[in-house]
Amino acid sequence: MKDGHSFVSVELDGTLREALSGAQQALQSGARRAGQRFEPVPRRYLQLVLDDLGPCPVEAVEAVEVAVDRARGRHPPCSVQVVGVRQTTLPDGRALVWAAVTDDRDRLSAVRADLHAALAGYGFPVVEGPWAPHVPLGVADAPLPADLLPDHAYGRLPVRRLTLFRRDLADPRGPRFRRSWRRALQAAPAADEAADLAAWRAEIAAQLDARLAERAAALPRTPRRRKRAQRGDAH
Repeated sequence: MKDGHSFVSVELDGTLREALSGAQQALQSGARRAGQRFEPVPRRYLQLVLDDLGPCPVEAVEAVEVAVDRARGRHPPCSVQVVGVRQTTLPDGRALVWAAVTDDRDRLSAVRADLHAALAGYGFPVVEGPWAPHVPLGVADAPLPADLLPDHAYGRLPVRRLTLFRRDLADPRGPRFRRSWRRALQAAPAADEAADLAAWRAEIAAQLDARLAERAAALPRTPRRRKRAQRGDAH
């Protein structure tokens, strides 16, 4: 079996993916007005990548699972904030555009450090050097004007599990990344992180309530017909 490009990531929930997809559309429109081109990451691949393993033989997937199990058992669920859009100029002159992630308590960085050390110990060709959590949004053919990069809070990202994605080379539609498995973080959450998750759930509930209210307000109202009194009824 051919090697499939693999990576370990934190998946985005639907609300955050929708928000960042909207940011991508705005970046495309803005780049077009500036006479530039922006190629977005496909919506389904909007994720926070912890470690890119490159081409990974299927025989090595078990070692990836062991590395993830070692890391996840020592860390509780946590949450981070996705705030603002940034860009980095690539060696070929293009620009990588990404959503910044704020990890104030370094909880996610600690998960990644344990995972990275375990993967490196198993001999995987992981990328060395400083790491900062971010969500890649796409690539522009040249650095975009600064006014196209909004400093906007996109929402909270709960980190409850780690996911392995592998490129499926046998897909008739062409090579595609597919989820191989998910593994939940296991340690009991600290009180402050439990409060963060409760706040995130309340935030999502408020957003859903607002959407339902908007939809209800937009529904056409049918006038209620007055019920006619039947013959013989007392008046």
